[in-house]
Amino acid sequence: MAASGFTTGSVLRLRPGRPRTAPAERFVPRQAPQRAAAYALELRRAIESAARRRLPEDVRAEEITILCCFHASLVLNAVTGGSATMTFSARCHEERLRAANVARRMAWSATAALVDFGCAVLRGEAAHCEAAWLKHRRRAAAQGSPPSPM
Repeated sequence: MAASGFTTGSVLRLRPGRPRTAPAERFVPRQAPQRAAAYALELRRAIESAARRRLPEDVRAEEITILCCFHASLVLNAVTGGSATMTFSARCHEERLRAANVARRMAWSATAALVDFGCAVLRGEAAHCEAAWLKHRRRAAAQGSPPSPM
């Protein structure tokens, strides 16, 4: 026995007969999981609603992860010097067709190939960049704005 009066296998007790840690049920109400699930569902619906409000009509019916990717693509395109209304995928296809010199066309072709490969693997979508470009042209024509020259 050690000088403190405890052996190596003894349990420290705050009060006689009570263990130091209380059972988890005492601190977590039984309704907490249901409330958390309801709150998470409500939060997801609010995020989806906010995300859909500013999207073109042909994209609004998509799943939330696709909506997030669409917004991220618009931001990426704007940050890299493109139009804020065109996705990066559409810009990749457009630039690989109309870039001023061969080196830029090759760079955009490689970028479009990477995007197409990623979408083929993750979404099963072939020729994603071309499809995005066609959707962009269709949206521009529906809004009455002139599409970019080709």
